[in-house]
Amino acid sequence: MFARLTALFLMVFSCVVQAQAQDEPELLNITTRSTGTMFVSDYVQYELGLPDGRFDYELVFTTTFERSRMEFPFPLWMNANGQGTVTLTVNGTSHVFRDFENYLRTTARYYSNVPYDRPTETFSHDASIGTYYGMGLSGYQRVSWPVGQFPGTQGYGEQSWVFDGPDVGEVYFNLEQGAERVGYFVGRANHFEMTISAVPEPSPVALLAAGLAIVAASRRRVFRKTP
Repeated sequence: MFARLTALFLMVFSCVVQAQAQDEPELLNITTRSTGTMFVSDYVQYELGLPDGRFDYELVFTTTFERSRMEFPFPLWMNANGQGTVTLTVNGTSHVFRDFENYLRTTARYYSNVPYDRPTETFSHDASIGTYYGMGLSGYQRVSWPVGQFPGTQGYGEQSWVFDGPDVGEVYFNLEQGAERVGYFVGRANHFEMTISAVPEPSPVALLAAGLAIVAASRRRVFRKTP
């Protein structure tokens, strides 16, 4: 009986793994995080209960998208629909802007300003997010560095890098209601992190081990019930 159950489980498991491998797209995360100082418009200050003038902030901006849906799969240049979250933390309080599923339109791009007489290169993480309650958020989180000092690779492989320095990055987001801008927040970053990572999927080995454990436990229960 146990042998037959095990054989059936392995057969079903094999079919499931093969179906997942064929049907599930490869998902990628892009996360940018910056800290520095920020100021906001009166409307945003009132709605979020933020301080007057300039204040310290942390902003984490994460987007998830399917690699196969990238419209411009050039080196570090991406335009795709996906999902995203912007989390602004001030004085220990976090304000989360989360988009509707697959509503977000995001771009991430690496480019050089050298042709425009600026000896810098830039990475910009942009998005237009449709949040709940009719509010939207659009803008970017961006970092720049001297030409030739980019520590990462110009491709959407797994990597992470960090920049530190005065005004090394910038943040600009508009808060929107319908098609109208109702407020904004603007920041200058002295610390900037960027990470590209694949979204982890359940390991077939782990699933197999869990399944076998369930079968083994069932077998032990059967043996205990046997006179």
